[in-house]
Amino acid sequence: MTEERIYRDDRRKIIIRLLQQDKPPINAPAPDGYLLRDVYTSYAFEEKLRIFESGLDDRAVELLKAFTIHANAEKLSGPDSLLFAGADQDALSFFALAADGNDFLLKTPVAFYEKLRADMDSPAFETRGFTAVDSKWILERVSF
Repeated sequence: MTEERIYRDDRRKIIIRLLQQDKPPINAPAPDGYLLRDVYTSYAFEEKLRIFESGLDDRAVELLKAFTIHANAEKLSGPDSLLFAGADQDALSFFALAADGNDFLLKTPVAFYEKLRADMDSPAFETRGFTAVDSKWILERVSF
């Protein structure tokens, strides 16, 4: 059973809720101007923290993950097989869950992330209220 947790960063104006999947979330009012995210696993909670602490857009990171998984489908174990590990000036790093069990670290150029980030202003990627921005959310908006 997942313990419900809330992370609030007033400087970045971000609230992340870790919720139990089998329970509907309480729709409490949130402060205006905040980025609101729901996650359902402790791994996703920690990943969102790393993404936002790196100053990245989680929607663009999810899109980057989807493209990377699609391009490496034979090596990876499915739609949730990449987990954001960190970023430096050259690359975003992901823990990759390999289909053969030999997990590895995968790096993707920052320039590719930046290109995808530029597309996030499209209405298709807009979020309102608490939103679970994950592989399911991104795959509802793009096709390969």
